[in-house]
Amino acid sequence: MMTSLSKMECDLFDILRAAAPLAIAVSGGADSALLAKAASNALSGSDLLLLHARLPFSPPRETRWIAEWAGKEAIRLEILDLNILEDPAVLANGPRRCYHCKKHILTAAFREIRGLGFANLADGTVTDDYGDYRPGLEATAELGVLHPLAEAGFDKRLTRLLARRYGVSNWNLPASACLASRIPCDTPITTEALARIAEAEEYLTNLGFQGCRVRHLDGEAASVEVPRPRLRRLFKLRDEVVTALKSIGFKQVSLNPNGYARGAMNPRK
Repeated sequence: MMTSLSKMECDLFDILRAAAPLAIAVSGGADSALLAKAASNALSGSDLLLLHARLPFSPPRETRWIAEWAGKEAIRLEILDLNILEDPAVLANGPRRCYHCKKHILTAAFREIRGLGFANLADGTVTDDYGDYRPGLEATAELGVLHPLAEAGFDKRLTRLLARRYGVSNWNLPASACLASRIPCDTPITTEALARIAEAEEYLTNLGFQGCRVRHLDGEAASVEVPRPRLRRLFKLRDEVVTALKSIGFKQVSLNPNGYARGAMNPRK
């Protein structure tokens, strides 16, 4: 496996060098962080730029993490502030919301990087992402965003293996979709709902429930999902969790006994 991974790492470096000078969209997750670290190993500092979009859809901890990490790694980082809810197609939260959101973000990202002298933009897409419901990938294809990890054959497991080898501190961080994915399709998104979700998930993460989801349902109700190995502990803390989430602003709080299920609120095809 290490021999195969080393070969893939070499392939990845070749792809990155061919795309230089290169800007990389980083979210604060493990995939884009690994890509940024690989690029810093493969490219000169002047040929690499990290771009992070600070959005109401993203937990504040992601921005804090990527800013601190890029500083420690001495990689140039630009933070782009976007009010994505200005886009009516995003605000409406229809089945194609992810496409409209990604198109909005990437259009702004390309405008930013081209003003800084970079033509190419890459993201942390891996091969697993092609098997999930991701309309946003259509927007990346339309705009010409590069997917170096996927091109080199990296799935999530191999990405995390290489991230661990590189010492990227979030290598085993659970995947985290944007906060808007916690709101049912066709329910308009509000800043208040996003703030409640972010605060509730921050609270649960600090309790040790990494990879949790707080689904924001009709009537300002919350449905809490945590990974199945953490379910017993969640139910032991039921009263504490319910009280805390109600203090955040949820009127009703339920704990999902089935645990977290990826894509549970994806629009049905």
